[in-house]
Amino acid sequence: MHPVQAFQVKHHKIKTLPHEEHSSQTEHILMLVNKGRLSMKYQNQVELSENMLTLIPPGVAHTLVAGEDLDIWWMGFCPSCLTLDFDASLLQTFRQIRLGALPVFKVSQDRALFINRMFEELDQLHASNETDIEVIQKSIITLILHEVNKASQPFEIGANQADIKVSKALDFIQQHYLTPISLKDVANAIHCSPSHLAYLVKQHTGYTVGQWILNSRLTQACSRLIHSDQDINHLVEELGWHDVTHFIRQFKKAYGITPAAWRKQQKNHFKQTDSAL
Repeated sequence: MHPVQAFQVKHHKIKTLPHEEHSSQTEHILMLVNKGRLSMKYQNQVELSENMLTLIPPGVAHTLVAGEDLDIWWMGFCPSCLTLDFDASLLQTFRQIRLGALPVFKVSQDRALFINRMFEELDQLHASNETDIEVIQKSIITLILHEVNKASQPFEIGANQADIKVSKALDFIQQHYLTPISLKDVANAIHCSPSHLAYLVKQHTGYTVGQWILNSRLTQACSRLIHSDQDINHLVEELGWHDVTHFIRQFKKAYGITPAAWRKQQKNHFKQTDSAL
């Protein structure tokens, strides 16, 4: 649940995909199936085949049920971590899915080829030494999200009231996690009692409301530690903590290392990777 990068892209070719139990994550995930068959379970089970896209918003539990002869592009990203935030309209399909819309849609062959090309560019960029890599990444991801919004025809899939409350709670957290919000604030925003919301979120996602808020902030903290030289004291204030010691303690509990040591470790890793290219 703790991605260490603001952006990741991977190309998978899998003969047989084993069953993988449900999980939740703090980043936005997008997959394009070029070939093969993939069964996934969100609130309901969905089937993907050639030239189909699926989106997994932050906080949406999902299970990889089965897959055969797969050729897939996978992308995970943190919009607010990519230096320049995306326009909210580009992420509207993710939000609609979190609130109950169908998470799977078909694209035409020519548009699938275009999206494939964009994924290839992102993959090559990810291993390059481009000086403005984040700006370029954002531009290409923007093109992909534009294609997603054109292709999507979301509609309700009959989510029950409990699912809707959890989705709305996670949607509120995603939009406000950098402000000092609490379980009570989230509950008030969706017109639910704090105790009932705490139960629903834990039951549906495996994490508490407090953990979702904390993990969202930690994801943002990791990106800023990697992509900037910002002083940790200033970073802590901007990410919603009022006590540096508390932040360090929570970071170390999640990652097993202090923020300063983690930053040094990650930057050394990137330098070694760059020198090997």
